[in-house]
Amino acid sequence: MRGAAKQQALWVAQRVGSPAPPALPPIRGRLPYDCRHTEQTLALQFPRWKEWNILGYLEQLHRTHGVEVLIVNWPSAHDPVGDCYNARYSNAAMDDFNRWLAAEAAARDLPYLDLHDFLPTDDFFDSMHLDPAGQSAIAARLADVLDPIAREIVARKKAEARG
Repeated sequence: MRGAAKQQALWVAQRVGSPAPPALPPIRGRLPYDCRHTEQTLALQFPRWKEWNILGYLEQLHRTHGVEVLIVNWPSAHDPVGDCYNARYSNAAMDDFNRWLAAEAAARDLPYLDLHDFLPTDDFFDSMHLDPAGQSAIAARLADVLDPIAREIVARKKAEARG
């Protein structure tokens, strides 16, 4: 995220002829947090998260319009403090979400890619945002999964065009 913002700022500076913005200091490492506060915030912000089930919509797009769907459980940095997985989620909430997402994808017969524990914490700027190494690793993994799907779609479209 910061990398993209930096690139955009440099592009704008070049276009308007102003000097490049100063370099931002790297954000690395764990920031201290209070697990009890994380649990309280999570309970207040997401009390009914299972009701926000976007997988139903994705299933409908797939079944009704033939849109290819891949459910991806995106990685989150493991930064444990007490009963918390990281500054955003408790261990219990993370486990509950991971089980729920896998079960929902399976129940809807949607392909599922679990990247939750795919990366080490060092590949994150913070609990959610990947650094360039993390982005590259995710891109390579997604390419491995998406390449056969894309090839199948192209072959199907060519076959349909031939009639």
